[in-house]
This record gives sequence, C-alpha cells and structure tokens, in this order.
Amino acid sequence: MKKVLMIFAGIAISLVVSACGSSLAPSNSSEPVTSGASSGSETSSISSSSISSGDPEPVYGLPTPETGFYMKDADVIEEANGDRLLVYVTNAESGEEDDVIAIRRGVFSSGNGYLYGEEHVILTPSVSGWDQYIGGPAIIKGEFSYDTVAYSYLLAYHGTDLATGMSNSIGVALATDPLGTWVKVSDVDPAFEYDAAVYGETYLGFHAPSLINLDQESIIRLFWTWADAYGHYTYFLDIDLSDLSTAEPSGFAMVPNNGNLSSGDLETMIPNADFAYDGTGHDLFMVKDYSPAASQLPRVSTRIELAKIAEEELYTTDQGDGWESLGLFVFLDTPEGLYERLYSGTIVADEYGHVLSTSSIEIIYNISELEADTPNYLFTQRLATILYTAA
Repeated sequence: MKKVLMIFAGIAISLVVSACGSSLAPSNSSEPVTSGASSGSETSSISSSSISSGDPEPVYGLPTPETGFYMKDADVIEEANGDRLLVYVTNAESGEEDDVIAIRRGVFSSGNGYLYGEEHVILTPSVSGWDQYIGGPAIIKGEFSYDTVAYSYLLAYHGTDLATGMSNSIGVALATDPLGTWVKVSDVDPAFEYDAAVYGETYLGFHAPSLINLDQESIIRLFWTWADAYGHYTYFLDIDLSDLSTAEPSGFAMVPNNGNLSSGDLETMIPNADFAYDGTGHDLFMVKDYSPAASQLPRVSTRIELAKIAEEELYTTDQGDGWESLGLFVFLDTPEGLYERLYSGTIVADEYGHVLSTSSIEIIYNISELEADTPNYLFTQRLATILYTAA
C-alpha cells in the first residue's frame, strides 16, 4: 500500500446536548452477552481455583488478566458460526508497559456464554521501525491479497517510534488464520502516516483505527482519530484492498460531529471511537469516549456513548440531523459500579463489521482503578460488557 500524507481540515460545528432516551441494560445473563467474568489466566480459559473431581471446570465470560498484566483497547467480531474473535492490547511481561497485540477465540455454549481459549500474541513492536510502540487493534474479515498471496483477515493498528506514545500513524497486517501468523504490510513506512514535522510531535497523531468491510469482500471503510492542537476528531476513507500492493486512497473526510452527542467541550469531539454498519437501514453506529479526558490518572474517559447517524451524512457538506445519541454509559449504569473509568468501547459486530442487531447492541469496554486507589492502576485495566436495548 502506498504511503499517503493527510491534510487537516477541521470544521467547527456547534453542540446541542440532550438526554438519551433508551434502555441501558447491564447484562447478567449467561447467554451471548455476559459480564466480565474471569477466564483464569493470560494463556488459558481454565480457572485453577475451579476444580471438581480433579478436573478443571471451564470459566465462561470475558477473560481477566493475571496480576501484573492488563487487557485494553479490544475489538470483537462474531464469526458466522457464532464464535467470536477478541483482539486486544496486553503487556508482554508482568509489571511492564510493553504493549503487544493478542487474540483469543471465544466458543459459544448455549446457556453458558462464551468460553475464551488460549491467548495468542499476533503482533509485536518492531525493533527499529516506525512502530516500536503499538496499540489500538481493529480486525475484519474479507478477501485481500498482498504480494500475490491471498489473505482472509485484515488488522489495523496504530504505532509510533516515540517512547512518549505521541505522533502515531496507522499500519495494517494480514493473516489467513487469525490465530496464526500475521504479516505486516510494511515495516518501513506506515500505511497512513502522520507528519509530525508538520502537525506537531507532541500530539497523538493518527490512532484508534476502526474497520468496516462494506461489501463483505474487499471494500474497506477505515476510521481513525486524529488528535492534534485542534482537538480529537474522527476521519474516514473508503478503499479497495483486494490488492494491498497497489491500493491507493483517493481521499478522506471528517466524520460529522453535530447532533445531540454528549461532550465536555465547546465543540463536540469524537475521540477513540469504534464503528459498525447497518447495510439494510444504511446507518452507521458508533461508540465513543467522552471528551475531555479526566484529570486524574489514568487520563482516560469516565463515560462512553452509543450513537447512530445516517450513512448519507458522511458524504455531504450539508449539515443534516447529525448523530442521534442512543445511550450514555457512566459507571453507575454498569455491573462494575466501583470502577470510575469507562473508556475504549467497541461494538460487537459480525465478522465484516456489520451490526448483529439494531435494537440490541453489546458493547465491550475498558474499566480501570484510579492512581489514588492503587499505584499499580495501569495493571488493573480489564474488559467488561454491557447491553444496549432500544426502548
């Protein structure tokens, strides 16, 4: 894929805030939506404390990292057979902030929920390239090729060569088996490069990618957050990735930020968002972090918001109705009410990034303790889930 330099074009749009009118139902069921129950360890879905007649019992629900490890910034797709692929960021060594990207497959059992298997590290930082620090994975299924080799899965991620985590660019990787070997498209240059010399090295740059396979083949819609001196906004482009060796973006646009979204800014920002597509109703669903970031450590969102917009509004400069807020999640709404930090939500979509339902949407998100409560707050980051049900 050819490298492309993006040009910022922010558009100021006024904010109208309104209350959400939906049912936000924390899920305590053992069916597909389950609360963040432990999976035992970083490499196994078996709990060593659950022993019956000498045989370990399976533990269903989202996996929980062992002491000294974290799980954050997840993306989840549901395969045609009902199983799920969970990709996320974790640390390679206990007690270290050395991010790698890992994946697990969750097998569904009626009446029990999902049983997540062994952790597979699928992407590691480069030693001396542009992506020495990585994060923000997004996965999608499709029909892709690179250097004449066919692949079935595409992964987008952000990376930088700065230890500060600033000036991120977007890279992509490919695989035939999602739990197997992943091939980075380029170790030399990112797919979409943030020019720190032009826009500023002290800003996050391009990060938090999200993927949708529009035609369930190779037409991909890529979203990412652009964070610089002007704020946090989300951009997107549509591109044919049937052959990544020759693919070239033709343009990009800013995602509208009008409507009744909740925000802490004079101008509504859309940071760290994940998207899913409704190809029948031609709507776009989004879950985003609240902005601005909280002042206490960790400096992450204290709430997440689910919203939708008509797809046609992405392609016009005429201001339409904008985003319709479907639900604002704060820690009091969730089963994990003691965790004040809620951030980095993802919509559980099908393997192509299309919504499984427009009236019942599962969101997997991050929770974390505060520095004021524990000096090891970074290693308390784990995943939880909540269910939105339309009123």
